[in-house]
Amino acid sequence: MPLPVPRPWPFRWLPARWRGPIYNRVWRTRRAEAHFAPLFAAAPLHFAPAAAMRLSPADYAHGSIAFTGYYEWEWSRRIAAHAREESGLLVDAGANYGYYSLLWAAARPDNRALALEASPRNFPALVGNVAHNGFADRVDCRAVALADAAGERSLDFLSDEETGWATLAPPGRARGDATVLAASLDDLLPPGVHVTVLKLDIEGAESLALRGARRLLAERRVRHVYFEQYPPVMQRLGVEPGEATRHLAAAGYAVSALDRNGWDLYATLSR
Repeated sequence: MPLPVPRPWPFRWLPARWRGPIYNRVWRTRRAEAHFAPLFAAAPLHFAPAAAMRLSPADYAHGSIAFTGYYEWEWSRRIAAHAREESGLLVDAGANYGYYSLLWAAARPDNRALALEASPRNFPALVGNVAHNGFADRVDCRAVALADAAGERSLDFLSDEETGWATLAPPGRARGDATVLAASLDDLLPPGVHVTVLKLDIEGAESLALRGARRLLAERRVRHVYFEQYPPVMQRLGVEPGEATRHLAAAGYAVSALDRNGWDLYATLSR
């Protein structure tokens, strides 16, 4: 898809893997993003060139997509490979504006995604990006927070600019910035449904989501799990460090870190 304006030359000519570090170190400024605002209107994706996203110019992750065509190189590279080589269902928890769901749906016509995005600020944009790419029949968008049980939960917005900085309110908080519906993955997925990739980027609530997927994991119906463990936000929710890793290991998954600080993690069935 042609861009309304060309990306700056480093993002057109440098190898894709280098574009992210260049963006982070040199181009991550509000001035640069304002000057190249048209990039955010229809940004093609490096791992799915036929797909494009409408993005928020104020958001850091969206800036990375607009300038480089991707966000989170290692997650993107791996999940795109699963989408091409294994197909099936992606559960995209914390779908935001739909980046990973679009990568998944674009890879093969038989791929399907369940895109879960609790933030009322983001959900209309998620639905719009899915529809604009012609994937409404492949991506099921739901305004749901993935957690350990069904019910209403309070959501806190930790930033007015960063669209991904929304998290469930801490226990005991009577009211957050928004009230959202929560559900467990065991309740959302019918018996017998298998998940090729479960992607969890839900600002500290990843362990809660895994608590709500006990049956799914015990029945070995999830092949790969990508999840974050960001200690400051986890502490805010009363989640113990390492809980998610221990839970997955007990269910028969081999867990490995994808970054130096151990916050980005990958789990796959090992036995």
